[in-house]
Amino acid sequence: MIKKCSSDRLRSKLVEAGYDSATVSKLDRTGLMEAMAQLIKQSVSGLGSDATTQGDMASEIRFRELALEEKRTEAEQEQRRELRKMELELELKMIEEKRLEREAEQMRLERETEQKWLERQGQSTTESR
Repeated sequence: MIKKCSSDRLRSKLVEAGYDSATVSKLDRTGLMEAMAQLIKQSVSGLGSDATTQGDMASEIRFRELALEEKRTEAEQEQRRELRKMELELELKMIEEKRLEREAEQMRLERETEQKWLERQGQSTTESR
């Protein structure tokens, strides 16, 4: 959720939560995400003591759900990246194997051609004697 929010959105959320707007405006993307993560952590840890109304509890629960959904999404993206990496590595291995096979075939053909040439040279030498 935090990664998907624009920097402006993160700034506005932090200011709404009581952070100093001048300080927030100086933060870069990483700083904004860290501050938001800290705010989330504080909100979640204070759930039992600070959330006295049902609305507050519902907001905190939704906030936790969104954080969990973000973690799940990140894990799925990481799995897709790893799978793609493995696919690419396999493809590279197959390309390398084909290259080696072509080289071996080329060497075999060169040996055959050389062998035939030597045989012809041997035949023409014996014929000329």
